[in-house]
Parts: sequence; C-alpha cells; structure tokens
Amino acid sequence: AAKLTAILNGFFGVLIEGKTAAGGDVVQFSGEASTSAFSEAEGIEAVRPETALEALKASIAGHHLCNKHADSIGEQLRLHIGVGCGNCDFSHVGGQFNRWECVLSGKPFGQIKYAVPLAKLEETVISPELHELLKGKVDGRLEEGGCFNVTSCEGVPHTTRNTWLKYMEGKLESFQGESPQNGGKRMSENEQTAGKPDKRRSVLAARLSSGGAGHTLQGLDQQHLPLFRRYIPGAVHKAIMRGQEATLASMRLCSVMFIEILNADVTTIDQFSLQAVMEVVQSCVYLNEGSLNKLIIDDKGLLILCAWGLPPLAHSDDPSRATDSAKLICSSIGMILEGQDAVIGVATGLVFCGVVGSNMRREYTTMGNAVNMSARLMCK
Repeated sequence: AAKLTAILNGFFGVLIEGKTAAGGDVVQFSGEASTSAFSEAEGIEAVRPETALEALKASIAGHHLCNKHADSIGEQLRLHIGVGCGNCDFSHVGGQFNRWECVLSGKPFGQIKYAVPLAKLEETVISPELHELLKGKVDGRLEEGGCFNVTSCEGVPHTTRNTWLKYMEGKLESFQGESPQNGGKRMSENEQTAGKPDKRRSVLAARLSSGGAGHTLQGLDQQHLPLFRRYIPGAVHKAIMRGQEATLASMRLCSVMFIEILNADVTTIDQFSLQAVMEVVQSCVYLNEGSLNKLIIDDKGLLILCAWGLPPLAHSDDPSRATDSAKLICSSIGMILEGQDAVIGVATGLVFCGVVGSNMRREYTTMGNAVNMSARLMCK
C-alpha cells in the first residue's frame, strides 16, 4: 500500500502542480484519471481563446511532465487527454449526516465523451467546439466526428520534451513566486475548459503557494476545518485532526458498488436532479452502514462510487449489505426521477484505500480489482 501510494501521488503531484501553476484547478479524481478546470474571470460569459489556449498548453505539457517523472522512477505510465470548452455549473449536493459532494457539470463533459476515446497514449484530442475557438492557433490532424488531435500550438511551436518542460518550468517559477499578500491571482477552467466554478484561490492552495510545498493538511487554520469537514469522510477527518494521515493508506477487504445513472445528460443536468440522486443513494447506502466515496461526472457520464468495509465500519456481511443497497437504489431512482434508471455493479475483494494527490489537492479513494470489476459489471 505504501509503495502504491508513493507511485500514485508522484504522478498526481506532478499533474496537480503543473495545472495549478498554469492557472487551472484539479477538481476531481476518477480512479487513475483526473478532471481539471480553467475558468474565466467574474463577468466573462464565454470562454476566451486565450484561456482555452492556456488550458491546452497545460494539458500537452502534462504529458511531458508525467513522462519525465515516469522515466525517473522506472515506470511506464502514460496519459491520454481530452479537452472541451463551454459553461459549467458548480453544484453542492448531499447533506445527510452533513456529508456533501462538489461536482461540475455542463457542455464540456458531453464533448470529452468523444474526445477522450480518440486520444491514444501521449496524445491530446480537443472537441470540435474548442478546435473552432482555437482555429489558426493549433496544428495537428482531424479525428472522427470533427475532433482534432493537437501536436503543437501557438506560443510553443516545437513538440520536443525539452521545449515543453522549459515552458512549464517558467509557469512553475511564476506560480511559486505568487502570494495572496502581493496580489497573486489564479483563474480556473476545464480540461474541459469550463465556465463558472469558484474564481478564488482555495485556502489550501493559497497557503501552499505562500508557505511552500512542505505543508500538510494540518497546516490549515483551525477556523477553516469545519468548512472542509463536510466534504471529507469521517475517518479521514479524524486522522487529519490526530496527525495520522500516513495511517490512512491500507489494503482492505471491501465490497464496492459502482452506480451509473442512465439517461442523465451531464451537459444539462441541474442541481435539483443531482440532489435527488444523492438523497436516494445516501439514504440507501447509509441505511446499511456503507460509505459514499464520490460522485463523478466525466466522459463516462454520471457515476457514484460507494463501498462497505472502509474505516471505521466493517462487517462480516458487507457483500450482502452492498447488494441490498443496490437493489433499493435501483427500485428508488426511477420513482424519484422520471425516465431515469440506475445500473449497478457490486464486487468484493482486496482494494487499496488511501489518500491520493498532493499537499495541494488530495482525495480519499479506493482502487483495485474489485473496483474495476464492479465498474465492468455496471456496464454489462
């Protein structure tokens, strides 16, 4: 577990630092994937080419940063990236036991649904909408459905690793020199070049940029912890308060449930529908003492990951508890949301449970064969 944590956090740390330095925000982890957002300043209603270009440059540079890191540790992990653009909605949903989730939805997610599968390893594919916005500023080749495979773009005409690494080094140096006290500002959008998430630098990112990467979550002021508490699993919050974050990484026997909400249009879904889904899932999962790990909106649609066996609750009959909750969710979703159904996969096995990311952005999650199997069963 410790080795896996180090490898994952090394890659995520490189990505997070690069995206943040370029003006973006890593808003979501989905297993080994992540979603980043680059947003416009307050009052700007449409994505500007300048912002979209910065998001694209950060994505392409991300390949080279991760490849360099992979080579340094002898691993062969590589990225493939899809990028879209448009306005997004930023929703806070949930509330049972004061447990909330933040999620982005909007047009970019419908675009990356087609762009991501077209991107092979070490490739970045942009949507037709983004290609139109950046016409004349990018080079590459057309892909199926009007998507565009980008090989170079305005401002960074060469495609060599050294050129892109030099570009990102400049961004990182500039970012590390910012501080909230001297007016340092950052904008947020989407790998998915989005429209309207929160424009302010997060408290954690602000502290890190001014105080150095050595800070951990304990470095937060006590007054801020209640704000973060509602988005953090109870066991994780307790470990943070006790200074025991390192103990969170473990291999545990868990029953994992993956839920997909069918016919949910992630480009137009509103907060009321998301809230209705979350209320049903939270009620059914908590009834059997499970954990709702995360609500995900990405290129695969609207998904929810739940688990039984995560700390502090584990039962000998967790597989039965997960199955009972799955049946209850399936029978309830259609009653709450007309025209929508849930498909669910449940699997039990040894999984990695721990915090992935970096000191700047991290998330408690589960990974392993049981998680993958539940996702495959969900898709059948």
